[in-house]
Amino acid sequence: MKKSKKIPTDTSVKSRFGHLKTAILSSVCPRIKPSDEEWKYRYKFFNVQDGCCIYCGQEITEQSNDVDHLHPISEGYKGDRLYFTEISNLIPCCHTCNLKKGNMNVIDFYTKCRNYFLNERHMSVDDYNDRLIKLKEAYDNTRYIQLLSEDQQMRDKLFNVFDRLGDIVSNVTKYWGGYLKSGTEWERYNSDIPDSIEDDLKLFQKICDLLCDDSVKIPRKTIGTDTPVSGGLF
Repeated sequence: MKKSKKIPTDTSVKSRFGHLKTAILSSVCPRIKPSDEEWKYRYKFFNVQDGCCIYCGQEITEQSNDVDHLHPISEGYKGDRLYFTEISNLIPCCHTCNLKKGNMNVIDFYTKCRNYFLNERHMSVDDYNDRLIKLKEAYDNTRYIQLLSEDQQMRDKLFNVFDRLGDIVSNVTKYWGGYLKSGTEWERYNSDIPDSIEDDLKLFQKICDLLCDDSVKIPRKTIGTDTPVSGGLF
């Protein structure tokens, strides 16, 4: 019996707004490309052969070449730390392990999936335990940007607007979808859009203008380095 073909899954409006928040954090964060020497040291630190997956130790092919963040950029949604893309936050890995990890915290992933690494990826117990210790050490020593209180306030204000807009657009989309299916006239759908969205859009535009203002250059010290990070950071 042939299996039925899968169709693309629905994407919610609110989930897309979540992606936009991550995109904003990524755009204001530094992005420091590691040198070849830094990659070599990274492999040496984890006691893994160059070109292999840090998680499982198997060779990474060109088709399965992924790089994972120890601390995802989305952790910057809250708190006073902003993790970014640089060598101490990067893990070369195979696509299989990266897919298996999904959105899990890296330590939770490695702890909960012990049997996966021992049985399916054929790691020895000693290699697994050593890798877990190294991952915990790297996780605790990942460099980050310390956000000042005004940075946090700007971020929270921006993301609160995003959340409100996400709710409004999500609700309007539901109304619209229902009216499209029932053949209701456009005027009725249009009248259900809340007037408050105009105020949110104006505030959103104001914050975006500030984020894009190249004249805003506030130095931020990165923990664990003497190099200041400059830019319109919130």
